[in-house]
Amino acid sequence: MNTATLAIFTNDLNGILYDRYHTRTIKYYRGLVLIMPKFTVFFLIFTLANIAVPGTSGFVCEFLTFLSAFNLNPFVGVISSIAIVLAPAYSLWFFHKISYGSISPHLTTLWFLS
Repeated sequence: MNTATLAIFTNDLNGILYDRYHTRTIKYYRGLVLIMPKFTVFFLIFTLANIAVPGTSGFVCEFLTFLSAFNLNPFVGVISSIAIVLAPAYSLWFFHKISYGSISPHLTTLWFLS
């Protein structure tokens, strides 16, 4: 339940970007921290919670799921450990790609959330 809620919040933030700029292409988003700093802070918080950083509620859910997977079947546990590494790597890459860098020329309309 908790992981689904965090995923919903993260997808809602992605939906805000789509509603404002009408594109889903990652390369068009750069420098959002300069345009929308509060949005970037919320996006970072939900991204870190979604990738189960220790201290967040997602960590408890993912740890217990991982522990149960190893107890049930070690092969499933190994496969899930690969996913536990790849999913946060992609999430952090995505956050870095859209948040930092120079402002993209494709973002013609600047919406400030300051």
